[in-house]
Amino acid sequence: MSLQKKFFELLYFYSAKYVEILIFLLFATGFVLYALGLSSFGKNSLHAQTFFHLGALLFILFFYKRFQKQDFKALKIPLLCFGIVVICGLLTYFNPILPRTFSQVLSAVNSNVVGYLPLFLAGFLFALYAKRELVIICFVFIGLLCAIDVYGTIEVASKSNTTYNVPFYFQAVYTISFWLFLSSAICISGVFVFKKWWLKILCLLGLIPCVQAILGNGERSFFVAFIVMIIAPFLLYRYKYKKITLPLFFVLCVGLGFYGYHYSKTLPERYNFAHMMENFTIVWSSAPSEMGKYDALCFNGWFVCAKESTKDGKNPISWEHSSLARIAMNKSALLAILENPIKPHIVGAYQMGEYLWHYYNNPNTKNPQNRVYASISDSKHNGYNNPHNFILSFMLAYGLFGFMAIATFAGMLFARARKFSINANSRFDRLVALSLCVLICGFCAHFLFDSVFNIVLQPLFILFGFVYGYVSRKQENSFVKAKEFLKIYTSKFKTFSKNTLLNLHEIITQRGQTKQNYGKKVRLEDSHNMQENKTKEQRALKVSMYCALLLAIFGIGFGQFMKSSAIIFDGIVCLVSVALGLLSVVTSRYIYKEDDDIFQYGYVRFEPMVNFFKSAVLLAVCVYALLSGVHSVIKGGYSLELGSAVIYTICAFVLCLGIFAYTHFYAERLDSELLYVDRTEWLIDCALYFGAIVAFGCVYLFDPQQKSAISHYIDPLLLIFLSFGLAFSPLKIMIANFKDLVMVAPPELDSQITQIMQDLSKEYGFSEYDTHVAKSGRFFMIEVNILDTHGLSINAKELDIIREKIQHALKLPSYRIWLLVSLTANPKWL
Repeated sequence: MSLQKKFFELLYFYSAKYVEILIFLLFATGFVLYALGLSSFGKNSLHAQTFFHLGALLFILFFYKRFQKQDFKALKIPLLCFGIVVICGLLTYFNPILPRTFSQVLSAVNSNVVGYLPLFLAGFLFALYAKRELVIICFVFIGLLCAIDVYGTIEVASKSNTTYNVPFYFQAVYTISFWLFLSSAICISGVFVFKKWWLKILCLLGLIPCVQAILGNGERSFFVAFIVMIIAPFLLYRYKYKKITLPLFFVLCVGLGFYGYHYSKTLPERYNFAHMMENFTIVWSSAPSEMGKYDALCFNGWFVCAKESTKDGKNPISWEHSSLARIAMNKSALLAILENPIKPHIVGAYQMGEYLWHYYNNPNTKNPQNRVYASISDSKHNGYNNPHNFILSFMLAYGLFGFMAIATFAGMLFARARKFSINANSRFDRLVALSLCVLICGFCAHFLFDSVFNIVLQPLFILFGFVYGYVSRKQENSFVKAKEFLKIYTSKFKTFSKNTLLNLHEIITQRGQTKQNYGKKVRLEDSHNMQENKTKEQRALKVSMYCALLLAIFGIGFGQFMKSSAIIFDGIVCLVSVALGLLSVVTSRYIYKEDDDIFQYGYVRFEPMVNFFKSAVLLAVCVYALLSGVHSVIKGGYSLELGSAVIYTICAFVLCLGIFAYTHFYAERLDSELLYVDRTEWLIDCALYFGAIVAFGCVYLFDPQQKSAISHYIDPLLLIFLSFGLAFSPLKIMIANFKDLVMVAPPELDSQITQIMQDLSKEYGFSEYDTHVAKSGRFFMIEVNILDTHGLSINAKELDIIREKIQHALKLPSYRIWLLVSLTANPKWL
């Protein structure tokens, strides 16, 4: 078996050890983006869901052998439900009310239905087949992100005098619902699941910041959802004295409800639930087009309302605009559903307003009074762009059968999780399952009063997949306690950090416990110099790697502080440099290892492989930068942000310049190919950051207001020139290492060894000779076959002297040469 084939085989098996951790890191990155309120890094850039797609793909490639046919029976109902909803969505193509092309319908079905299936399956497969402990870590990590969002909301609300507060990059108050609901569900479930009193108190205390966050957020539907989540476990969970607790809890709820009813009368109109409850029947009995008579905004010129609403003047009953508009939209949508319950109307909750406008303004409509009173002249709205009721949106979009499929899917998840919460062996398992049940109840209440964006539904479906896979896996007989669990996996994490990506020795010993059969090594090495160079090289590579990690942390932290997604993205890109640096460190450790039974020519071929890969990545960075600059020039350039980006760029440039000088010094001193590539990487970073500084300086000095069109082209043009010029360095490295991989003979070495053998032939009287040379990174492989037809009596000692002369003439240390000198009397062996 060839060395390359053996290497990739071992790399596959070794990577399989840690690929689960890599998948976890991909999932964790996706969850972090969602927790920050980012569905992507920007327009036309990497999406958060892509990390889950990549993780699922890796999991399938590496662990498909774990899959068992009977386990996939659990997917029958989810797949059937998705299939029914997809069919119902496609049937909307035949609806003449708001005609769409088939490609538009397909696109809508893909983004609103099909797109959630891979996310659900990604979570399901990982939770079902990954190591149980790693899945638990994933759940804990999600819980920590919930806590961060809760305290982030509290912090933002404490600095604001208004409601509608969201932290980080969330765009609207209702986009953070997943994280606030899940944190509340975990704390509420913990009170019921845990037996130890201190854990129950801890969960109760955790509810306090959850309530603060919901109050600071200010969205009314969150209040309702929280109340439902509080009630849910009293009804769902099995606990002692339930028959006594439920009636008492019911009495308590009635008392609190009565108090809340009267207390809301003192609150602003938006939160006056008593007024809404007292007059709901009257308002609901009116036609949607007439409900504007209860809305003061219809009479103060804020917007034009339907004539049916204003013909009789303002009604004595006044109703807050936002909730009244929702009542009108809900009734308008409900009446459209009741006219034909089975019919799928249109896919996309945010096209409902436009659809209903066309539906009720159709000349053939029998009930034009069912249109909403607001924005009746705008075809994009029927009051608003959606009914603000996700349940009615489902029914209107997919018809009765589609809605039943969605309800079946949610009901199945709820039923499986509830059963698992009762029968699970461990308290943690019960907590996970009950939290999902409580979360589903909260979202059902939330869906009645508001719409939901993709940034909420995507992590929700991933969590559905996680929990569904977790409750579908076989339960272990024992559960590691939290203290033991942390102790074991802290130790495992330390071990992983030390051995990292390519600890080949460990995999070799695991695959059959290889035995050395070479006997005592007789090959002499300049061990002192080799060990000293190895130590210095590894130290330099580690410094480079740690500085890349520092730059990544600085970029992500600074970007988070300044709320700049571009800087955060740059910090995340720096993590790629950390991974490449880690690969270099591990390679440096192994290339000096002795040959063994598996790698009988040693590990020297790893160096050109790693350098080729790293240079390819660097070349890709340069090409991407070049294309990005060209695209920006074509689009007319862009304005530079002369704020936080300047500070970050200067700091990053100073750090990159320092590490470039450091790696350059050691690369020249140690003649290390690995450090040469690392130096090139830092040089590219320096040049790109320097180009950005020059662009900032030019704009600041000559056109601070950036009114001139030339200012918009400075940065992209600099990016084009720099990236084009820098691309040659990694290209040269890649070509050189490719030559090493395919064993192209180095011309200088070939000429040198030829000259040496000519001199030795004259000295010893050799009839003929043949040489073969190759280079692999910093190591040289030399084979010399000498033809002796004169019957020269050369013994082993004299042959060693010849080897010493060759090595001395080459002026290379012995540990960097694989030298084979053979003597033959038969020309065919040359």
